[in-house]
Amino acid sequence: MRKRKRQKKKYFVQFLIILIIFISLGFALLRADLKIVGIYKVNQANWDIHFDNLQVTEGSVSLSEGDSAATINPTATTSVNYSITLKKPGQYYEFTVDVVNNSSFDANVETVTSTLNGVEITSENPLPNYLYYSVSYEDGAKIRERQLLAKNTRDTYKVRIEFYEDINQNDLPASLQTLSLSFQVTYVQSDYDIVDKSVPTLLFLGQLSASYFKQPAYKEKIKTINFGKKINIPDDAIESWDIGVNQNGDVMAYITQNEDDNTMYDLYIQGDGCLYANANSEFLFANLKGVDSINNIDILNTSKVIDMNNMFYNTGYNSTIFTLNLGDKFDTSKVTNMNNMFDGTGYSSTVFTLDLGDYFDTSKVSYMNSMFDGTGYNSTNFTLDLDDKFDTSKVKDMSFMFSDTGYSSTNFTLDLGDKFDTSQVTSMFGMFRSTGYSSTNFTLDLGDKFDTSQVTIMADMFRSTGYSSTNFTLDLGDKFDTSQVTNMSSMFISTGYSSTNFTLDLGDKFDTSQVTSMTDMFRSTGYSSTNFTLDLGDKFDTSQVTSMSSMFRSTGYSSTNFTLDFGDKFDTSKVTNMSSLFDGVGFANPNLELDLSTFNFDLVNQYSDMFKTMRTTNKIWVKNASDQTWIINHKGSGELSTSNVLIKGT
Repeated sequence: MRKRKRQKKKYFVQFLIILIIFISLGFALLRADLKIVGIYKVNQANWDIHFDNLQVTEGSVSLSEGDSAATINPTATTSVNYSITLKKPGQYYEFTVDVVNNSSFDANVETVTSTLNGVEITSENPLPNYLYYSVSYEDGAKIRERQLLAKNTRDTYKVRIEFYEDINQNDLPASLQTLSLSFQVTYVQSDYDIVDKSVPTLLFLGQLSASYFKQPAYKEKIKTINFGKKINIPDDAIESWDIGVNQNGDVMAYITQNEDDNTMYDLYIQGDGCLYANANSEFLFANLKGVDSINNIDILNTSKVIDMNNMFYNTGYNSTIFTLNLGDKFDTSKVTNMNNMFDGTGYSSTVFTLDLGDYFDTSKVSYMNSMFDGTGYNSTNFTLDLDDKFDTSKVKDMSFMFSDTGYSSTNFTLDLGDKFDTSQVTSMFGMFRSTGYSSTNFTLDLGDKFDTSQVTIMADMFRSTGYSSTNFTLDLGDKFDTSQVTNMSSMFISTGYSSTNFTLDLGDKFDTSQVTSMTDMFRSTGYSSTNFTLDLGDKFDTSQVTSMSSMFRSTGYSSTNFTLDFGDKFDTSKVTNMSSLFDGVGFANPNLELDLSTFNFDLVNQYSDMFKTMRTTNKIWVKNASDQTWIINHKGSGELSTSNVLIKGT
């Protein structure tokens, strides 16, 4: 059960939710692929993807009059329809449903879209604060583009809609709400389906493939992975099996008992003369948490691979000695998807290092979401050098790319290289969140090609970046163009938290004219700096912002000389939420003054703790007597003296 801030009062409100979930099939792409490849004829191909086996979860809310239970449409088995009523907080409705591929070929997820009242759910069109809605795989994993649904297999979706149990009174709807939600997944014929069978090639192994481990029990107990280009199964092999696409014995795997730990196994994968990775190598080594080493990886020919998403996800997660060296033959020149590729890799290893090798070519990659998220998390000496071949000129999504990277390394450094081009990126959500968190000397150089002109989301982008660095500074440079950004929530929260000399230079192109949310934007930024000041400049346009909740909360908390210059375009005419806006701002400066003479409070309806912790010696300047009265009436329980709320110019 997901919790929100607990209120003593128990609230009850009724709202109706009408939900539709459906799959649309990519027939056009199917025909194009068949025509180009020439393997099938359209009238012979079997294209059958549908829902099956819908099960409502025990504990789901009972149906009210007029409601309809989740059911698969009998005339169109690619849709599920249902309507429910949630009458009070804590109620939910949940079910699982299988997505079955009975086609004669594999399929990929092409697009994933969620809508609210017919409009795509985004930061600009979010779910209401009282509502939780999720469609995921049964294990909670996100449904993403490019994911494979192999022929004659099925995945299980889990759908949950919930009225949050404990929510703030201000977030409750004032009347009955009728909401329409939809979730659409489009499947198309897989471009991985065409495999070169003339060479020994691994099967698509997938996240939970039984063919990879033979028995599920093996997966958790694999200690080493060893590649070979000559098939030689020893007599002491516990079990062996064919894991090649040809199923003719040209790629074999076998398990032996680990010599150092008889409760663990060594996995050997061997090809007849050579060994090629499958075009779809997503999740290839994923969740092999007990692995200490991957040996002879240079034997694995990756030159035909298109998809490496989640390839090393949580690999060696529990090992304290795991390192990863991709060698000088790990060819990624055809790869387009590296989402989560090293997410959680070597998480617990205190000696983890990552060597990408000489052939780590990213020139065709479009997706790097969470690519290094949590990589080397506990390594005390981890550094990441992306070198001169890390070309990101085609990448569109860098969300959480370096989140928690080198988190525990006291010497962490990040070199983005000469080709870190971000000119096509649209999302940098959480990109550097907690990067180099524990490094006492961490700095961040964004380089010459850090172009953000297409980015629309920067929420959490620098959250806790360089948190423990005593000398951290952040210079965004002359190409940090934010003219398209709409969401900057928590963008700089706790950035440079421990730096006693922290400075923040927003650069010449920090344009906020499209931003609607600045919640927590500068919260605890430069918290420990004794000389921190914040100048928002002449392009900090807030005319579209509706939420400034905790925007400057504890900003420059320890600075005895803290000042806050709002600039010429700090417009609050559309702001409705100013809760905790100045709570703790410049706390150590007893003479702090805030010039709010350009502020407009007409639409503000949430203002709790707005001036909490402000002192009797602090001063606030306003433009007229009406604003003076508003602040005095809404200043809360802090120490701010009513006599120090002054009209500017008097």
